[in-house]
Amino acid sequence: MMDSKMIETIVKEVISQLEGIGHSVKPKLLVVSKEEGMEGEINVLLKDWEIVRVHNQSKISFNDIQQALFLNVHQDALARMAAGFTDTHESKLFADLIYHEMPITMTLEASLQKLLDVNGKTHRYPNYIKKIVTFKETVEGFGVNFQSVNTLKAFKMQDSQILKKLITQEDIENLVGKRLTVKPRTIITPLAKDKARELGIEIYFT
Repeated sequence: MMDSKMIETIVKEVISQLEGIGHSVKPKLLVVSKEEGMEGEINVLLKDWEIVRVHNQSKISFNDIQQALFLNVHQDALARMAAGFTDTHESKLFADLIYHEMPITMTLEASLQKLLDVNGKTHRYPNYIKKIVTFKETVEGFGVNFQSVNTLKAFKMQDSQILKKLITQEDIENLVGKRLTVKPRTIITPLAKDKARELGIEIYFT
C-alpha cells in the first residue's frame, strides 16, 4: 500500500503533465519603487514570483496580483501612509491596496532605517525619534509587514492566493500567515490538509 507522500508525488506529476508544464505557476508580486537601481533586489525575487513593476503614473490592475512590495520607502512616504494621505502616487496606491485587502510588505530606505534604530532615550531629540517610530508602528498596525532588504531572498507569499491546481504539503510549509485562498476545483492533498491543520492555517475557496 502506497503512503501519502508517494500519492502526493504521483498526483503532482500528473497535474504537471496535464498542464503541459514542469513547474508551478508563480504568484504575481506588485513591486512599487520610485527609484531606479533596484534590479539586484528584483532579481532576488524572480525565483519565487512573477514581478509586476510599478512606477509613477502607472495604471494598476489588481486582477491576479497576490501581494504588494514597496521597496526603499522614504520617510515622507511612510508619514503620508501612516496619516492616511493620498496626495502622492505612492500613498494613493497604498490606500488602493488597503481597500483591495492586498497583503503588503515594505523595505525602508537606509537612512530611515538608521533613524529608527537610534536609541530615542539618549538622543538629543527624543520626541522626533518617537514620532518617526510612531509612523512605522501605525503602518504596522494596519497589518503591513516590514522586512529588511537582506532578507528578501526568503520573502514568501503571505495570507494570499496560490494559483496552482494542486496544493501540496510543501506549499503549506512555505506559506507565511494563517490564511490561504485557492481557486475552485483546486486539489489539496491529504498531507497538505494535515499540515494546514497542524499549523493553524485556514483554507478558503474563492
